[in-house]
Amino acid sequence: SRVDGGCSYERLGLHGVAIEASNGALFVHAKTWDWTGCIDNNSGIRTYHVGCTCRNAAYTCYGFDEFPNVYCSTFAPSPAPSTSMYPTISISPTISTSPSTYPTTSSLPTGELLEFEVDLTTDDYGYETSWEVTNNSNDGVVASNANFASSIRSTERFLFRGDKCFKFTIYDIAGNGICCDYGIGKFAVSFNGSVLGSGRKFGYSASFLFGACEVVGQL
Repeated sequence: SRVDGGCSYERLGLHGVAIEASNGALFVHAKTWDWTGCIDNNSGIRTYHVGCTCRNAAYTCYGFDEFPNVYCSTFAPSPAPSTSMYPTISISPTISTSPSTYPTTSSLPTGELLEFEVDLTTDDYGYETSWEVTNNSNDGVVASNANFASSIRSTERFLFRGDKCFKFTIYDIAGNGICCDYGIGKFAVSFNGSVLGSGRKFGYSASFLFGACEVVGQL
């Protein structure tokens, strides 16, 4: 949709185009030629806002900084975390820390958009954690998040086709997972209401297949 109106006798992009992208918006700035002087700024620039509308009104479009891989989600990505390097001391509970898989026997409707959920609690170094969902047939990234704040819980939901195979991977750049050296972090992922798996201490990464895959669960 056009942000700042239009004029007669102008040539958009005659002197260049600039793209401004963030996770929540995409703007196209076009330098124009306008001999009538109609454009109401000294730079002669037109600005366009590229938007999208999710079918479910509860969802909002994100991922414009990786256009065209825009996705619908109910969760706004976390702001940049604190860079403090001093961990807080915590007592590790006596719990199982290895990622676990929950198999499901439910059949998935062909082509229907189904809900995928990531429930994540970060440790004291949230910025070390990131995750992504890829299309398992071509490794294309369809959703991702990073730069988490420390010691917070976030729940993100996305809609994916039930007749495709996807892979969820969570990463920790320090190689000690999200528990229990510096804080008590954990994660759980589910698809179409069925829990795929969860974990706390997983080294550098842990991956799970979901959707229309030959085998679903932890790799």
